[in-house]
Amino acid sequence: MQFSFKNKTGALLPFLKEVEFYLLERLYGNSNLGTLLMRGKYILIEMCTNGIKHSGEAYSQFNIDIEDDKLFISKIDKGNPFTPKSKNGMACLVFPPQNLQTYKPVTIWEDDLNRLAVKKASEDTLVFYVEDINEPAPELASLLEKHLGLIIICRAADVLHYKYEPEQKLNIFTAKLQVVS
Repeated sequence: MQFSFKNKTGALLPFLKEVEFYLLERLYGNSNLGTLLMRGKYILIEMCTNGIKHSGEAYSQFNIDIEDDKLFISKIDKGNPFTPKSKNGMACLVFPPQNLQTYKPVTIWEDDLNRLAVKKASEDTLVFYVEDINEPAPELASLLEKHLGLIIICRAADVLHYKYEPEQKLNIFTAKLQVVS
């Protein structure tokens, strides 16, 4: 199902309610409904926040699909490709990731709690994931907000993919959640 989000803070609550109603209808009776709604809401809030902050377009498009035992939440907007920056503000990954070896992880952010990393899944697709940090680094405590949205999405989703389509300048973030009945 396609949804359109106006990239403004005032549009967030009505958008979340619209998607939640759709998910309630589609997942009614699922024993994991509360958890799926909570995780989906975290993902949607962060994807919408990303659109508000970075899109440059008036609207972001969302596709919400349930296929077999998986829930897919995709955000699509136009613009330049996602280029994460490291702690020193330098780009640590440029898209398309030609020099990145497939399936070899690259750390794009690390703070006291999380290591945000990315792997190249194909020529035009990246997979994000988060690892727990077991050794605190107190000097980084003031930097927790950097890439926090991606960290939250990775924590809430089972998998997060990013794909850039340069011909149409489309950024596509897709979170996948396992639906367990």
